[in-house]
Amino acid sequence: MADRDIVARVGTFSIELISAKLLWRPYAEDAKLPAHKKVLRPLLAAATECWVYDIKPKSDVVRAAKGLLEQDQGRHRVRLDGDPITGHELFWNAHSGRRGTIVILMPRTRFDAESIFRGGHGAFVFENFLTAHTPAAIRFARQRVAAADLVAVCLPATNGMEWMDIFVKPKHALKLFDVGVRMCGHKWPE
Repeated sequence: MADRDIVARVGTFSIELISAKLLWRPYAEDAKLPAHKKVLRPLLAAATECWVYDIKPKSDVVRAAKGLLEQDQGRHRVRLDGDPITGHELFWNAHSGRRGTIVILMPRTRFDAESIFRGGHGAFVFENFLTAHTPAAIRFARQRVAAADLVAVCLPATNGMEWMDIFVKPKHALKLFDVGVRMCGHKWPE
């Protein structure tokens, strides 16, 4: 299978977070989504760091993230204390480049793949995963994963909560991809 070859070589794959039924009926960007509870909440509970890139000052997305963000050079740290989701849904759901990539980092040993992937709707591989992201965010995620035993989960700038990209050392990627396929199925690219 070509997908397995790519995952083993690059250490990256994706999990669909929004069911196809919901995608065909546009949802409000400030909506509470099942993926917030099933996937995002456990990710943030395990995370040691969370960053957002390319967020526009004085935008509705920044207003939705009020109290969550701390500026750090050209990016923002997302505060993980308290409840970083409720009341901030627009921040997490924003798409169409209204917010850059969100990078969530955690030790690989704290990444509960079975539980998290159970909330997904299919594991898949983009051959060019960079197109949906802020380039600096992906460089940062890959550098951090290469330097330590971490998992980086990236929410795309272009598609909000539709999917998440998983970055891990290539030697661990196939095992995680197989868990994703087992827990939420394999979605073939269209």
